[in-house]
Amino acid sequence: MPEIGSFIGWIDFSEEDQKRARDYLRALDSGTIDELGFGIMRDAFSNVFFPATSTIMTHARFYIFVPVICRYVESEGLSGEKARRKTTQMEQHLRKLLAEGSHINIRQETVKRYPSSIYWNGLKELRIFRFDWSQKFYFDHIFDYHLSRKTIVDDDKMYHYEDRCYEHWDAELIRLYNGGGTVEISEKGSFDDDTGIDLTYGEARFLRSRFRELAGRKGPSLMSCLLTKEVPEVPEKFDYPWECSIQEDSEYIESLKNLVDHAEKFSMITKGATIIYYDMLVKKRISEDLPSPQNDLSEYFKMWWDMSRDKLFSWNLDKFIDQMHERGAVRWGDDTFLRQFLQLLLDMDGGEKFFYYEKTRMLVRERELKKRPHKSRLKYKKYLMQWELEQVKQHLENNSPYWLNYRADIASRFVKQIAAGIRREDWRDA
Repeated sequence: MPEIGSFIGWIDFSEEDQKRARDYLRALDSGTIDELGFGIMRDAFSNVFFPATSTIMTHARFYIFVPVICRYVESEGLSGEKARRKTTQMEQHLRKLLAEGSHINIRQETVKRYPSSIYWNGLKELRIFRFDWSQKFYFDHIFDYHLSRKTIVDDDKMYHYEDRCYEHWDAELIRLYNGGGTVEISEKGSFDDDTGIDLTYGEARFLRSRFRELAGRKGPSLMSCLLTKEVPEVPEKFDYPWECSIQEDSEYIESLKNLVDHAEKFSMITKGATIIYYDMLVKKRISEDLPSPQNDLSEYFKMWWDMSRDKLFSWNLDKFIDQMHERGAVRWGDDTFLRQFLQLLLDMDGGEKFFYYEKTRMLVRERELKKRPHKSRLKYKKYLMQWELEQVKQHLENNSPYWLNYRADIASRFVKQIAAGIRREDWRDA
């Protein structure tokens, strides 16, 4: 991807704001930008299907690595900036160790986000970390934890912790670590040379229990359904939620099935709209004398039309909109655009006619102006110049009618790793 002439700098944004901005930058790098403003609805589905995950996670064992590192930092009596620096140092050592062991691929450029930052919200959602604190607040207040651990002597000369003594981390994980059932750190704060990303039996069962406990609090997810069995099957890789092989005896209730169906249709319609939008950008670049390797995307659209239109006939859009409203995921103009776009699609008797239809393109143009009023590529040449078809072409050539995968690729890897850990033959020694 060519360099883009822009600069990102942090002001005093919250950790959540910074996370969203960094996720945006990662999407930009992989060519999956949410150009037409469907991200809020996409995330509403993602959070139901695969909670406690994000698009930049890599391996389930980092849910374990991060608490283990943090507990070591706590044991060293560190707090504030010293704790933060020590955590980063240990993460750098772990990253190098895993890369040298060919467990993970890491780009050579400086990586600005570390696992503790990437997995922090997931650790909170799974209640592996017990408090609803930002990572910064945690580091800044480890000193309070140390104070709470001080002992007092009673009248019988017995030592006790004060009443306000507390732990940051889930008690089961602490027991697992103390019992040698998880990754260990030496007294000097280093991992064993053979440390890898495969979960131990104890770690896998612990994570499975956390996802099931989360389902008990917030309702079943595809993650919890895939991990229902005491000894779950190691699933085949799935690219989308509707490709999951859900166990028959799981808690895959009707409402979740309906959500998956809505998500599939929504992924379809967003790809159709995006192909049209990209074709408009290609033609706009040509009219502005900007280089473009291709002048028409109608073949991509024809493939999408043939695979999607019949399925979209059965989509109950009213129920979809109602469910999105219940989750606070509908923004101004969303329902209007979807209704009008779908109605035009259903009224047309051919994909080519719909693709070039002026009303269709007017809808897409208005959508972009509403969602990107100051950075419209169709309106401002500066932003048009930053877009090139090659950046996104891989998503058009994947022979799929779908645009959104709702983090299914991440969840597929995590479920496979957890299931494999539970089925380990050497579990007694793990």
